[in-house]
Amino acid sequence: MATHVGPTEVAGRISVRVGRAKRAISSHLPFLPFIILATWVFVVLARVFLSRLSYPVDLEWMEGGTLTHALRLGRGEPLYAEPSVDFVSFLYTPLYPAVLCALAKAFGLSYTLGRAVSILAFSGAVSFLVAAVRGIAQQYESEELRSVATTAGLLGAAAVCLAFPFCGAFYDLVRCDSLWLFLVSAGLYSCSPGRSMKGIVLGALLLVFGFFTKQTAAPFMVAAAAAVALTSGIKRGLVFTAVAFGSTATAVLAGQYLTEGWLWIYIYRLHQSHGTLFERIWPETPFLLFDYGFMLLVPVAACLLLVALRRRLSQRLFYWASMAATGLATAAVSSATQGAYDNAYIPAVYFGALLSAACVVELPALSGGLTPAADGAVWSFGERNRPWPRSPRIFGLVGLALLSAHAMIRWLDPSPHVPNQQDYAEARRLLAYLTEQGPEAFVPCHPFYSVLAGGRGHLHVMGVNDVYTWPRTITSDPGRDTAIKDRFRESVMSSFRSKRWKMVILDDCFTPRLPGLKRYYRLVEDLARSGRAPRSLTGYPCAPRYVWVPRGEGV
Repeated sequence: MATHVGPTEVAGRISVRVGRAKRAISSHLPFLPFIILATWVFVVLARVFLSRLSYPVDLEWMEGGTLTHALRLGRGEPLYAEPSVDFVSFLYTPLYPAVLCALAKAFGLSYTLGRAVSILAFSGAVSFLVAAVRGIAQQYESEELRSVATTAGLLGAAAVCLAFPFCGAFYDLVRCDSLWLFLVSAGLYSCSPGRSMKGIVLGALLLVFGFFTKQTAAPFMVAAAAAVALTSGIKRGLVFTAVAFGSTATAVLAGQYLTEGWLWIYIYRLHQSHGTLFERIWPETPFLLFDYGFMLLVPVAACLLLVALRRRLSQRLFYWASMAATGLATAAVSSATQGAYDNAYIPAVYFGALLSAACVVELPALSGGLTPAADGAVWSFGERNRPWPRSPRIFGLVGLALLSAHAMIRWLDPSPHVPNQQDYAEARRLLAYLTEQGPEAFVPCHPFYSVLAGGRGHLHVMGVNDVYTWPRTITSDPGRDTAIKDRFRESVMSSFRSKRWKMVILDDCFTPRLPGLKRYYRLVEDLARSGRAPRSLTGYPCAPRYVWVPRGEGV
């Protein structure tokens, strides 16, 4: 039988709900300006992504080469095989082009598809950053601290977005960096303190996928193995180690068998032939990163001081501090490799921003003496000092103000990396020119241009660097090395000798000499004079310009 509720009781319930809503709004009101600031950063970067999404040619000179990798997989051709004029693999693991190949069956292979994958992956990565920062507050029973955590997470994600130019404008490119960041951040989040054994196994597998997207996931696998053992127990650390390193080793050995040993040559041995600029490892890259993010370091330093005063340390904060240190080391070493670009800074920027935002959350908890709800979530090193009255909100707002100050100092200026009307016009004119000339075009800095003109594609000029011009050995057999290089040289030269290419288009940048080109071809045109030389908007600065045709023939 239904219970009758009188008007007075209904009015009372409404009054209670309105009061709760007012208190909720009041408690969140101090954080609203920070949330608006973070949201505006997201909107600005989203507009940049949209302006670049459908750009019809390379934004960065290796984009087309990555699409060519996916095209080869779609044709059932190997990525890792003896180099020739038709193809030389980039020195990366294969997951990103494999993802493009799978999606191309439904959407078609294009620059738009590759950039969309990177944009979605980057969005997922910053979402995991927000979730990781919120996880710092979830171990404490404080609604206000959770509001601080949500806001700090959004500002931390905004700091990563603001670093778009600083990191080379790579977030949305047809390159593996953003998919790598998504898989590594998802894997580390799954392995963070408080996760179940299933989460540990899932995290380990995600990091394996991260490694097969880009090899720089390996340092995070090592760091995570140690951090999981320290924060979640030796047993879970051993399970993580077995799954992560066992799966990686098994997959590499299988790849070695299937590629007749070429996989390891491309993903490891050829990297060892690159020079190392040790001064970038220390002090150049760390000092550059510290200078860029000095405002983000203030909450970290303050948190370290309070940890010492309170003699307690959150396991989750320790975990993410370990990942930030790993990101810094990875960025320093990666940037020191000969030919490295600013995308090497991405691991340091992402995990550094995550740590800074996490410290903004931990500061109020430390100052207020909050006790975590879960046992073992905090390491204590002796008697704790008494909490400071009213300090949690003050510390939280000051920390959020520091994150906002970083945003104001490093405000996003993407204009050098956004194609303008002239860029689009030159791109369209170049594509019309290539289509008119037919599929037999050799554009070594932009191999997908040949595909857009109806051809099958060919090597990227990076392959000439990676295989032929580096002086060290490719294999452990010097005789085999010589034979591989000789066959590669002959492959390139014979394509010119036989006049396989109707035209060769070279860029206005330093590239390795192509053996036989000047002997069998002659320079006839500069595309820049007719407005058909679209520039690269990030990465190695180059533009397709110089047209060569077989000797004795016209354009």
